Amino acid sequence: MRYILLIAIFALNLHLSAQEITITDQKTLGGNNTESLGDFMLLDDGTMLAFGRTLSSTSGDLTTSTNGDYDGWLIKLNADLSLQWQLNFGGSLTDYAEVIVETSDGNFLLGFSSSSSISGNKTVNTNGDLDYWIVKVDAAGTILWQATYGGADSEELLGIKELSDGSFILAGHSRSNISGDKTENSYGSWDYWVVKISSTGTVVWETTIGGDSFDKLYDLEVLTNGQIVLCGHSYSDISGNKTTPSFGEEDVWLVWLDEDGDFIQEEVFGGTNSELFPSLINTPGGLYISCSSISDQSGLKSENSVGGTDYWICKISHSGNLIWDKTIGGSQNESSGKIVLTADYQIVVQGSSFSDVSGVKTENSNGFSDYWLVGLDTSGNFVWDKTIGGSGYDTGIGVIEKADNNYILFGYSDSNISGDKDEVCRGAEDYWIVEVSSNVGIGEQNSHQITLFPNPTSEGFRLNQAVNSLTIVTLDGRVISVIEKYNGEFISTENFPGGIYFVQFEVDGIYYSKKVVVR
Repeated sequence: MRYILLIAIFALNLHLSAQEITITDQKTLGGNNTESLGDFMLLDDGTMLAFGRTLSSTSGDLTTSTNGDYDGWLIKLNADLSLQWQLNFGGSLTDYAEVIVETSDGNFLLGFSSSSSISGNKTVNTNGDLDYWIVKVDAAGTILWQATYGGADSEELLGIKELSDGSFILAGHSRSNISGDKTENSYGSWDYWVVKISSTGTVVWETTIGGDSFDKLYDLEVLTNGQIVLCGHSYSDISGNKTTPSFGEEDVWLVWLDEDGDFIQEEVFGGTNSELFPSLINTPGGLYISCSSISDQSGLKSENSVGGTDYWICKISHSGNLIWDKTIGGSQNESSGKIVLTADYQIVVQGSSFSDVSGVKTENSNGFSDYWLVGLDTSGNFVWDKTIGGSGYDTGIGVIEKADNNYILFGYSDSNISGDKDEVCRGAEDYWIVEVSSNVGIGEQNSHQITLFPNPTSEGFRLNQAVNSLTIVTLDGRVISVIEKYNGEFISTENFPGGIYFVQFEVDGIYYSKKVVVR
């Protein structure tokens, strides 16, 4: 899924205990049935968008009923987590909300897996069972246009990336043969299916990638050279596009495409059991993957399972070579969520845990499952963890940073008031948004006495020495500029919207970060 969700939690040289992270605010949002939050974003003005699924009728926080089965539920929150507005998107059948991205023109693209034909506020028919359904909305949630993409069977959309020309890559999986928008037959059960569309929704190209069994695509990244990296799990052995044998059951399967969707290469990562539901991020130093694994040491997995299912985290070069891997967990099951990279170049994984204190887990569970955050350094060394939850099931999805050094964790929960949860559950499951703060604050690394000046700035800035791989990143993780070799020149910010940016760079093989305020 999809983008960098977390910016700068803690410096790499601090070993943080769980007690240094405290809850400052939280919000439960839902109706009389089930809500599951899938994606979340912080906007430049401090407001937030929460996007997920609802089965509820008008009740609790919902002011409208669903149009059919599941609808997409989009919520806008104020900076204090109070509800500003909400909207439902769906037709008479099932519409699974999957992903939201902000577009370069200031609007938003909503991604669904939909089985509804024209009904509700859906104005386009499906081609088969489930299709990719794309809805473009403005800042107030008004629909600008919508489109569906699919074949005669089922397609599930999991990731969207905007390219520099305003076009989009849609990524997920399909089990359709040639039909509808699909021009290639399935290789097996499920295959990776990637569609490039123009800024107005016209199909530019589409491609099917897979083997003779099931291959499910969950995330993607676009590299600086324009290559598209697809990340999912595969049960196929050598067949179709798959030229590398499996290590066990499901493995992580990475596939590289060029800008035209043509196959470049593929790599398999895993052990002799299962590696599932991977998340991928691209950084100047390489690719990072997090997935859920039950394999012991075997294949490319260098460590045994701690207990049940664990987080398995890998660093991989841009060309596909494994650099290191790390198994993180407690004595029971951990389900990995999104992997992110902080501006201080710390790896953070947000998921769920059923374990009490054991393995590297420093706090007991509050109920059945809790949000579990884990921080590693870029060499894969464990740095800190935090458990947050109530007495029921709490499923963590991701985390972002607010400008005031607070952090927002998001997911969904069926817990009532208990443990860390201070509001009752509205129905079966609700959106649960938790704001936390560190009493240590943001720590920028001692970056060889490198200074950034002027700061704040309205025109631009420079560093006091040359560095490698300078990257400028927005508060919500969007890369807006990359300089492969920086020699001390002035960097203009005249076209930057006012706000906080992070300048990331490399010195002697180590990555650092500076924060700059643009007025």
